[in-house]
Amino acid sequence: TVESTFSEITSTGKITGEEVGIGTTSPTYSLDVETSDNIIARFSSTDNKGAIAVKDDDTTAYISAENSRIGFGTSPALSTQNITMLTGNNFVGIGVTSPAVKLDVAGDAQLQGTSPRLVIKETGTSQDFSLKVQTDGRFSFSFKCSLDDGRP
Repeated sequence: TVESTFSEITSTGKITGEEVGIGTTSPTYSLDVETSDNIIARFSSTDNKGAIAVKDDDTTAYISAENSRIGFGTSPALSTQNITMLTGNNFVGIGVTSPAVKLDVAGDAQLQGTSPRLVIKETGTSQDFSLKVQTDGRFSFSFKCSLDDGRP
């Protein structure tokens, strides 16, 4: 039987009806993997692209790896439909496959909240620029800068 064949592979696995257990003899899901390891599974492609698909009745999403990029979205390949992260510098692109800065967005972006604020700050300084939408719908601008920052 399938169960006895599986038991020969590992003593902690079990196939019961429709469920497969690896590391457990009481699988709850179609594939139930249990381990104390931090990395639970590895999926490896022998070419330059690998993807995992997750699907419900009307939507398919992919997590993919290709050309030093990680993608998450509706395409299994590099695509402007996906969120893309470059593995060399962790730049993230939304709607772009080769982000040029930490966050590279093609198209509109939106900040939401009770009083959303966008802050642009120079690392290592107290200098910044802020754009904020007030609760009454007005905009406010603020900036902090040094009048004598040592530059000519």
